[in-house]
Amino acid sequence: MLIVLMLIVMVGFLVFIYYRSQSRLNETYNFFLNKDIKPTDRIRNEVVIRKERTNIHDILMLLEADLVQSERLDLTLEEIEKIDKARVDMKRCEEELENAKEWLGSPFDLNWSEILQRLPKVDKLYRQAILKMDPLSATGVQPEAN
Repeated sequence: MLIVLMLIVMVGFLVFIYYRSQSRLNETYNFFLNKDIKPTDRIRNEVVIRKERTNIHDILMLLEADLVQSERLDLTLEEIEKIDKARVDMKRCEEELENAKEWLGSPFDLNWSEILQRLPKVDKLYRQAILKMDPLSATGVQPEAN
């Protein structure tokens, strides 16, 4: 009878210790899961960044194909905004890859100017549109103050 009682106490004690260690482990997990993560603390995976760059490049390629097929001589305001957004997003992706030390360079990772070189129609019409919008900022010449 004493042996059975000792076994029951020992099993109870082991169960208590097991559940106690599990609750501490849960507290540790919850602490890390509930911790505030700042957006700057998050580093995106290089695969995700490269996929985003590919999507941006695809949008520009479709625009190039449309311009070549339709033989237009100017861009709409919507298309200019699309190219501006692509430029900003592409430069952000470049910076993220460089900061993560994952930038491979040409021919694997193309910077913005290299992408535009491969899209001659988009490049030409985009530069013309920028000159039409603000010729002073595009040429770098500042008006003289009197």
